[in-house]
Amino acid sequence: MSEAEQRAESLRRELHRQERKSAALQRVNADLQRRVRTAEKETAGLQKRIRKMERENADLHIRARKAERGGKLLSRALELLLIRVGLAYGEDVMDEKKGRSIGKCLKLPRDNGDELLRLWQAKARNADELDAIVVAVGLRDDPEDYKSDGENSEENGDVCG
Repeated sequence: MSEAEQRAESLRRELHRQERKSAALQRVNADLQRRVRTAEKETAGLQKRIRKMERENADLHIRARKAERGGKLLSRALELLLIRVGLAYGEDVMDEKKGRSIGKCLKLPRDNGDELLRLWQAKARNADELDAIVVAVGLRDDPEDYKSDGENSEENGDVCG
């Protein structure tokens, strides 16, 4: 084989190696492009989930603020009720040095209240005509209670009228 033929054969082998490398690189490139498309789809799905979670989080934040405000109002209402009950039914607490009342004391039995809540219910309503809040306490399952079919307070189970 002549030197030119040997050189031609060497170039053919090199070309064949380069073509195999090129084919392998094309397969790797195609695989990488497929992986990129898959990752882009997954990323889009995750971004969609993130946006949904952000909206839900914003909604929960609003609800939490409303619940916090409601809790503060409920706490204030309970404190006002305790003050009013204590002032109305408590015994005077005397300051012996000053010789005058410094407040009221009302002692209530301590229990978990499950039995009371099972048997009794309390309702409150604004009574503009009395300029008062009316609190009614009645049996929870009283068969004589006409709460479902009436319009006035007695028919609604309001024992205070």
